[in-house]
Amino acid sequence: PNTATIPISPSPPPPPLAVSLSATPTNASGPPVIVQFTAQASGGTPGPVPFDTTDDHLGTVTAAGENNGLNGNFEMATNAFDNTLAKWLDFADNNPATRASWIQYQYPGGLERMVTNYTITSANDAPERDPANWALLGSNDGGTNWATLDTQINQVFTDRYQTRAFPIPSPAAYNIYRLRVDSVADASIAVALQLAEI
Repeated sequence: PNTATIPISPSPPPPPLAVSLSATPTNASGPPVIVQFTAQASGGTPGPVPFDTTDDHLGTVTAAGENNGLNGNFEMATNAFDNTLAKWLDFADNNPATRASWIQYQYPGGLERMVTNYTITSANDAPERDPANWALLGSNDGGTNWATLDTQINQVFTDRYQTRAFPIPSPAAYNIYRLRVDSVADASIAVALQLAEI
């Protein structure tokens, strides 16, 4: 077999992309000779860095509940997707034993995005209100049917404004992502569920 290395420079340089080709004849007993090529590339430009797809303020944020002004606080659902430390708080009075609730982000115009991982940032105070058990869900039919993308149990935020990352084992593209919080860290004393950012 013959081996040749052919340097290839894409336009525009840099960085150069080097391609090495090797040829192995598979039929040498008469014309025509069939040649198969295998190649491996190195160099080039790295892929895009993952980014937060919910910070564009173009999608629709909804939640089971929010603190819309009690005692002068405005701890709205949109705070969970604004890339600041302002928090979302839901008293979740319908579920006092767990303070279970949900919050979701829907991309505009039917857009579907594949989310490979997500983060949750704890709020400024009251660690008993931190989410502890939850599931991340996805829907492409307006929320009629949901796929479970990730489930977390007994998670602990050890500090205020702590950001923790969670990979999605089998990502797929969805129009709506819902964080369904099944219980807070200590529902026996928590008066609400809260978090600073998703």
